Amino acid sequence: MRILLLLLVLSGCSSLPAFRKASEQNFGYAIKPSDRADIFDVHAALPEAVSAEFRLQYLTRAAGEECLARGFLFWDIGATGANSLRAFCSKQPGKKSLGVILNAKLPKAIVIEDTIVNSYAPFRPYDVVKKIGGVEVENAGSFKEQIFRLGDSERKTVTVAIERSGIALAVEAPFSEQRGTMLTPEVLESLRQKTP
Repeated sequence: MRILLLLLVLSGCSSLPAFRKASEQNFGYAIKPSDRADIFDVHAALPEAVSAEFRLQYLTRAAGEECLARGFLFWDIGATGANSLRAFCSKQPGKKSLGVILNAKLPKAIVIEDTIVNSYAPFRPYDVVKKIGGVEVENAGSFKEQIFRLGDSERKTVTVAIERSGIALAVEAPFSEQRGTMLTPEVLESLRQKTP
């Protein structure tokens, strides 16, 4: 009985695609660079039968492996589509933030779900973010990218264009430092076990 169970588990694992960079002939991931070494897009070409959870783990590992190869120990991600995300590499375990939690269940809009405890943020639940610092944001990846880019400067605040109950507003939002929010080498090691 144990042998049969082990064989079932192993056969289930063997049906998952191996972790690797994609070529035209096989499944895997591809990197699209940006104007900075610490920001890039990751796209996964995986079989349709692969679960959304495995797909996210695969993309997250690809981002972590690429950041590590570029000399960064920490990274963050933001979804840009069902099979892609934007990755942000850092040498520090913390990052600047606007002190908000986004509603991940609404992928077609950037909707505030809540604010982070102990951070001042001029947002309310259900606010829809349209622009950050004058740049339009359309998904979690572009939202995080604007914060990541602007967070490198000495700026203390940024103007955010939102829609609240159908009314267009511009609010001045302060940056806050969020410690321990980046993905770590320990997370990467765990992802290696889940996506061999």
